[in-house]
Amino acid sequence: LEFRRVLFRSETAKKIYPKDTKIAFLGEGGDDNNVYVKGSEQEYIHNHLKKYYPNFINDSWDGKDLNVMNPHSLLYREQMRRTGFTLNIIKAGNWASMVGQNFEQKQSLDDFKPEDYLDLKGITFLQQSAKEANLPLSDNLFNPTDKDYNTLYRLCFPDDYKDKHTKVSKISDTFNEIRDENLIRKAKQLESKGYKVIAPVGEGHIDLIKNR
Repeated sequence: LEFRRVLFRSETAKKIYPKDTKIAFLGEGGDDNNVYVKGSEQEYIHNHLKKYYPNFINDSWDGKDLNVMNPHSLLYREQMRRTGFTLNIIKAGNWASMVGQNFEQKQSLDDFKPEDYLDLKGITFLQQSAKEANLPLSDNLFNPTDKDYNTLYRLCFPDDYKDKHTKVSKISDTFNEIRDENLIRKAKQLESKGYKVIAPVGEGHIDLIKNR
């Protein structure tokens, strides 16, 4: 089913845009070099479109500026500015978001090791937020349980389970706002140069993008 959905996206683009169209792909989750996770949906769409369109360029939605794995990136600086939280709190919130989503999607957690993102204040912040939302969270986040991952996801995306909003979800919301704004900015720049932009976005981003 997942393969068919990805293939549909790529084939739909071909029906909309002739082969000589200037195409710019803004995929989600590109690294500093705009390379996507091997075997991922984004990599598949990128490769499929690149093979078909001779006038094709790639400039990922995230890239170097919004690299969540780099605490010195523009993403972290902007999150701190908008929330007023310190870096260690932002790191804890972003870690919760990434590992929570990866666990829900049955993806690898290897890139987000707790010791790289959490200090005592960050752990306390997550535990206090879980208590505020009346959700279980163990004392050892350096070795999280399945229940811990579920709680971390719910803290970041409380609307999915009608949970209480906490400061953790504020960090997650700011993360998504910054990413959506970056996508719009890049799309406008590319469109001004004559490119048709293809950007596969999750359902949760659509309303945010439309509102901007």
